[in-house]
Amino acid sequence: MFISRQKALKTLLSSLFALPILAITKPTRRNEVAEFLESHRRSRTYTLAVFDQMPREQIDFKPLPEMFSFRRHFTHCIEFTAGQLVVRLGVKDPFAEMAWDKFTKAQTRQELTRFYDWVEKIVENATPEQLSKMGDFATDQVDLLRLLYICENHLIHHRGTTMVYLRMCGVVPLGYVGW
Repeated sequence: MFISRQKALKTLLSSLFALPILAITKPTRRNEVAEFLESHRRSRTYTLAVFDQMPREQIDFKPLPEMFSFRRHFTHCIEFTAGQLVVRLGVKDPFAEMAWDKFTKAQTRQELTRFYDWVEKIVENATPEQLSKMGDFATDQVDLLRLLYICENHLIHHRGTTMVYLRMCGVVPLGYVGW
């Protein structure tokens, strides 16, 4: 294949002009841990706001006997997420064997706050190897950050259900205060 000197020089010169543009538009790597922690902190704010709206005397409200109570939706999420992290990381479960139904609303809220703090600490202290290590979840293999987002999605499902409970108790839920 033959290229004329003129065409070669044009190609070379246009490449020189394009290099600075390519350098400027170089994609940056996201900090996935910081991204998760920001999302987690927003989830905490919204979850506690929803939890706080239920009057103390209705904390154990449930529409039907076979359904979770308002409180149980939140404590179930604590148990589920803690269980996932305990198995994956081999850490001690700080929420094992809690007598949730004997807690006051204030004590339950305190444990919900402690749960968010615990997850945050777990993520902040996780090594890159722990974060990227694949493990079983349902019929899939997921890394730790994906597992955390799965747990958050689970919490969102239950938090959404509690919005209906609030309305059934005559409480108009706050508007969405996420992003």
